[in-house]
Parts: sequence; C-alpha cells; structure tokens
Amino acid sequence: MLKIIRIASAVVVVLVIAAWLCLNLVTQYISIGSVGVRTQEYSLFGSKGVVERDFGPGWHRKLGPIDSWTIFDSTVQTLEMTRDPEYGDLKTRDDVRVKSADGYSVSVDVTVKYRIQPEQAHKLYQDTGSGTKYKTIVRNESQNACMSVFG
Repeated sequence: MLKIIRIASAVVVVLVIAAWLCLNLVTQYISIGSVGVRTQEYSLFGSKGVVERDFGPGWHRKLGPIDSWTIFDSTVQTLEMTRDPEYGDLKTRDDVRVKSADGYSVSVDVTVKYRIQPEQAHKLYQDTGSGTKYKTIVRNESQNACMSVFG
C-alpha cells in the first residue's frame, strides 16, 4: 500500500511540473506597468510581422518559434540630465551645455518625464526596434529642445 502511495505521489509531482513547463512554453506573462508587442514570425495564425495592437498585463499566447515578444515599460519614466555625477541617468557629467543668444555658455540641468502613449507601443517598436533605443531618442530631443530655447 505504501509503495502505491509513493508511486502515485511521484506521478502527481511529475504531472504538475510538466503542466507548469507546458504553460510556460505556450504563454507570455506581462506584468503590471508593462506593455507587450507580439511579432508573428510565421503566417500560420494571421499575417506575418508585428501585430497591430498592444498587449496589456496578463497572460498571452506564445507559440514557441511562431511568436516573439518585446516588453516595454508603460509607466511614467524620468530622464535626468545633470551636472552632478551622483545624480542623473548617466553617472558622469550629463548636463546640457548651450551657448545663449548673447554668447554666454549656459549649463542646464534637465528633468524630463515621459511615457509610451497608450496603444502606441507597437508603432514605437516598428520605428525604433526593441531595447532602449527610444530612450536615446528622448534624450536627443530633450537636448535639441533646450538648445532651441536657450541658444
């Protein structure tokens, strides 16, 4: 009797682990504060390419090599460009240095709050790709705005 219980418990443990592995292989979890962009690599279930919608928090399908996912931060983010290396995004002097209209050199500490617009993450992915390339664009646009205002 004890041998049967031991075998049954081992089978239950193996089935639970197998179910957990299968669930992780066919689903993608997107956490709160994130947005997902799904790219269909093959045209088995619709057209090939970036799916024209954003996927919010929760579980979504991920069929192995058919789907690939890119996750973006959808919360309000802060970009700090400051003279003090202890603060800011980069741990070096990162202030915006411009020449004013009257010829003086001006150093400006800048803090920019930004976020990805709702239902626009898939377009951001198509324009800039995955990763943090869009953060570089925010930095460059912020520097250009400071130069046009103060320069």
